[in-house]
Amino acid sequence: MINVILYCRVSSDEQAENTSLGFQEDSLRRYCERMNYNVVAVYREDYSAKHYDLKRPEMGKMYNYCKSHRGNVNKILFLRWDRYSRNVGFAFEYQRKFSELGIEINAIESPIDFRGTEWAMMLSVYCGVAHAEDNKISKRTKDGIRATLKAGRYPQKAPIGYRNHRSEEDNVSRLELDNETAPIVAKMFNEMAKGMKSVEMLRYEYSPQLIRRRKETHNDGRGNIIEMSGRPISKGAFYRMLRNRLYCGDIIVPASNDEPQQIVEGIHEAIVSRDTFNKVQDILDGRMHKTKTRKTDNPALYLRRYLVCPECNHGITGGFSRGNGGVYAYYNCCCCKKVKARAERANEAFEKFIGSLKPTPEARDLYELIKKDVSEEGKVTRKTEIGNINVQLSSTSGKIAKADDMLLEGSITKEQHQRMCVRLEQEKAQLEERLKALNNPQSMLLEPKLSYAYSLIDNLSACLREAPVNIRCHIIGSIFPEKIEFDGSKYRTTKINEFASFIFQNYKNLLKQEQDMESTMSRSVPRVGLEPTQPFRAKGF
Repeated sequence: MINVILYCRVSSDEQAENTSLGFQEDSLRRYCERMNYNVVAVYREDYSAKHYDLKRPEMGKMYNYCKSHRGNVNKILFLRWDRYSRNVGFAFEYQRKFSELGIEINAIESPIDFRGTEWAMMLSVYCGVAHAEDNKISKRTKDGIRATLKAGRYPQKAPIGYRNHRSEEDNVSRLELDNETAPIVAKMFNEMAKGMKSVEMLRYEYSPQLIRRRKETHNDGRGNIIEMSGRPISKGAFYRMLRNRLYCGDIIVPASNDEPQQIVEGIHEAIVSRDTFNKVQDILDGRMHKTKTRKTDNPALYLRRYLVCPECNHGITGGFSRGNGGVYAYYNCCCCKKVKARAERANEAFEKFIGSLKPTPEARDLYELIKKDVSEEGKVTRKTEIGNINVQLSSTSGKIAKADDMLLEGSITKEQHQRMCVRLEQEKAQLEERLKALNNPQSMLLEPKLSYAYSLIDNLSACLREAPVNIRCHIIGSIFPEKIEFDGSKYRTTKINEFASFIFQNYKNLLKQEQDMESTMSRSVPRVGLEPTQPFRAKGF
């Protein structure tokens, strides 16, 4: 009695669902009955031919069975040679392995006589033809996908935020917005563009909202259909979402042998703008510093962010201590321990120091002249710009009307018309908003803005005393781009903002009039610009 093993394989899930495995097994069993063979085992493989031996678990199990039952198996039979393998290398490798065990492999259709001398050529022909067919199918598929991508359509499964929709008019699948998840994706990108949260924080926050809640059917490979609910988004998948250019309306066409990678505009509607998408990419690439959140500054110690010790060049910090029945704030250097001062007195001295900065009469006169010139020039420029915007509005309205005519003529589809109209309406709205602003003279007046600026500059010390702590920090940061040296009794800076330097040109002379100035100066501070040539000493130190 000849013992045989039956091997059945399909190369796609569709063949498995269409009972191709059952058909193969029935054909093989009828053949064995006619030949009086004894079937000792049946192995059914349902992995695609593209995987070759990388995902052929049943082939591996069959080989192990034959090794453990050496001498008890004579033949391995399959329906056709393409069911055995579509790869010539794989076919010869396993033919050699089984022949070493004394087992003959063969197809019941087009069998090969392995006792002859031409079996290698026949095996190469049968498996090579299948291999060539696979390569042709693969190339046709890739070319079709590439042509679809170049046309601005996405032929694969829709990412989160979109859904696949097949038009009844031309039976072509396109991407449409998923009304449930698209707003969440847009919000997620906008949050990431702010740079306030990490990718992991966003995934933790938005992943539960983006999970597809609907049930999806899945074939387990053995003819059983099971239902699966949506799974949480992994870290890698969430990161790939943030990199996906589909969300800004672009489609990437991969490079081929003779063409480089291309980015084309898709016919689907974008979820986020290109500016927002590019900001997110800058953050992910590290080209943009994320805005770091900072603990609220204590109003009593708002200067500690800007002070530095002149001895060790270490940042001065602050804290509170108890004594004499109360709690007192102090600035101190934690490095060299040489600087320690009561925060209340230091803050008052700094406010007086800032209050000594006043605009020069020359600067005021110059600004008045600039304001007059800008006002006159602005009238002419505004009139010209209003005319240009009216021309652009007329052109945009004409394009919208032309798109309507093209839709009526049938030269464009409804989806193309909708995409064109959305873009043109956005341009029209922006132009109308700009025109509205130009036609409103109040929005173009400089007088109120300059008056407010003068008032702020004239009362800097009062702003530092009464303004919220975040406003104080903005004022200090805008005037002093570098740290301010503080030794416990004196303030010294080597650089202030160039614009402020021009406004406060007589600031050295004003400082000389203060009684709290020392007669000595530090040689390390140059005598140029508006840098204080003498240190400012606070009273009471």
